[in-house]
Parts: sequence; structure tokens; C-alpha cells
Amino acid sequence: MGCTNTALSWCAYALLVHAGVHLLAASAIAWIVGAINSYVLNRRWTFRSRGRWTPELVRFAVVQSAGLALDVVLLAALTRDAGIDKLLAQALVYPVTMVATFALSRQWAFATLGRTGRWQA
Repeated sequence: MGCTNTALSWCAYALLVHAGVHLLAASAIAWIVGAINSYVLNRRWTFRSRGRWTPELVRFAVVQSAGLALDVVLLAALTRDAGIDKLLAQALVYPVTMVATFALSRQWAFATLGRTGRWQA
């Protein structure tokens, strides 16, 4: 599912940048598109969640917000500070953010609170 979300997000980002949208705004919009797709696919297939969707969606939104913050910081650093092309920079950033958001989703967003009060994947 991560590859699907990454491809969808990167294509949306590339189209937005090509249309003249500022790279950080394009990244945020593309991230949201990917996050919506990610929630639907991950809830159903990756994590096969049976939890209540409302608290799970809130936790997922927190995870995605953290992922977007990481994405924007790394994208700005690579394009502004390192001078890397906008499209290449985003392609380099997505694997890092994909791993981080997957780990957080697995350990918290789609986990259940066990009897001991600890989150269980």
C-alpha cells in the first residue's frame, strides 16, 4: 500500500509543481491526497483493522501530520540548501517519510489498547 500512496502522492506533486504551485504547497496537497488513499487501503488491507474508526482516524491524522512536517522540512532542505531538483528531492524524501509513517501507523494509529494499557499492533 505504501508504494501505491507514494506513487499517487508523487504524481500529484509533479503535476502541481508543473502547474506552477510552490513546491511546499504542492507537497502538502499531494500528501493529503496520498493520506486519504493510505487510510482507506491500510485500514482495510494492511492492518485489517476492526477498531473504532473515529479514534483510529484521529491517531492516523496525527501520524500523517508528523509525516507531512518531516516531508516539508526535508524537501526544503534538499531543494533550498542542497540545490537538488524539486522532483528528485521529493522522490528522495518519500522513502524516509513512508518508513516513518508506516512504523507509527503500525505501532499506534492502527493498534489497539490492550488490557495492560499498552498499544498492541
